Amino acid sequence: HLKLLNSSFSINEINEERKKISSVKGGQFLQYLPEDTSLITLALSDVIGDDPNTIASAPTYPGSEYHIIGNLKKSLLASRDKAIQLGYHTILLSDKWNQDAKETGKILSQWCLENKWDITSVKEDKIAIIIGGEMVTKVLGNGIGGRNQEATLSFAIWAHKLKLKNVTFLSAGTDGTDGPTDVAGACVSEETYLQLVKAGIDPLKELDMSNSYYALNKISAHIKTGPTGTNVNDILVLLISDL
Repeated sequence: HLKLLNSSFSINEINEERKKISSVKGGQFLQYLPEDTSLITLALSDVIGDDPNTIASAPTYPGSEYHIIGNLKKSLLASRDKAIQLGYHTILLSDKWNQDAKETGKILSQWCLENKWDITSVKEDKIAIIIGGEMVTKVLGNGIGGRNQEATLSFAIWAHKLKLKNVTFLSAGTDGTDGPTDVAGACVSEETYLQLVKAGIDPLKELDMSNSYYALNKISAHIKTGPTGTNVNDILVLLISDL
């Protein structure tokens, strides 16, 4: 199981493998109930696309009346509404983001540079890019971290390399846990790289060793919520003022 989590497999691929080694997943839980049992499943979707055959590896599907009562889309819309309330022009960039965590940092920083947002083109003077999904990451070295921390550390490196200004990037798991750590994710800016260097950290080395927790902890960049009691994927927020 640990090998699966440390691989670059998507959550859907991991859940398919989980079914093969479980006696309850893939609808098998139903075999332990009396035949005349009427079962209703209320599900919180932790997978992109909300496929009931994949959510939590589907212990009661097929075979029960199935209702999805919470998912990523609801969380993204709530995030958008909050951003609007705070005065941001909002863009929901994706609700199916499944890129590699390291590549995510690179892609989003390059996206900032290429778009060169002209804040005079919108009513508000600041922009919030909201993204949802489930990133993947292949664990290398013997470091400690998680996909959200890797994405933010990667973004910090690329933001410095591309000389971005006035950008802030947050990436966090909605369950409050990122990888085998006690944090949900992290929040960085274009200043993070130099803060790490000042603290004696080589950001690129720690990223290559999958040791993002150590690096980000040194500069108090972590987001700590504690366990939230739910899981509807990852939420990424990119805030831009004047590029």
